Amino acid sequence: MTTIPVSTPALTHRVRRILVHPRSEWGRIAGEALEPRSLWLGWVIPLAAIGPIATILGALLFGFVPFAALTGWGLRFAVRMAVVNYLGALVVVALLAWLIPRIAPRFGGTVDQDGALKVAAFSGTAAWVAGIFRLVPPFAPLAILGVYSLYLLYVGLEVVAKVPKDRLLTCEVTLILAGAAVMFLISLVVPGI
Repeated sequence: MTTIPVSTPALTHRVRRILVHPRSEWGRIAGEALEPRSLWLGWVIPLAAIGPIATILGALLFGFVPFAALTGWGLRFAVRMAVVNYLGALVVVALLAWLIPRIAPRFGGTVDQDGALKVAAFSGTAAWVAGIFRLVPPFAPLAILGVYSLYLLYVGLEVVAKVPKDRLLTCEVTLILAGAAVMFLISLVVPGI
């Protein structure tokens, strides 16, 4: 098993490749034996922190937090929102990694738990990187560019989970709906999410 280098140049290079050349990068990822611990520590944890850190810094630097005017909380709201968003991102990766090997085979895919974690971890890249727009509040709406992660999930399911092309969209929608249902149930149990 290999590890993901935590160095900034290596991380930046891989981020660029998955965003610009997703199909070829997914092929590369599918062939790598990556340690789950390395995926979490070298990819998910640092990249998922981009948006939350940008939210807090934007509040500190500009004194403005999107939606804070509705609550009147300012920085306190930004910190709470950042923590909830960060923990939510980690939960979504774990949830997807759990759901993918249970759902993909129903659509003709074959994937083990390590492959499922790869798909879950790398598909969130666009959403996490787009979180940088929260640093400057007027640009915060550009974080919507993170929806490109849906395409990354689509390609990852095809290349890594081997879901046949004709059943790919249905598989992805099923995963998203199942994930949303579980997150809704979690929100009922855990207050403040």
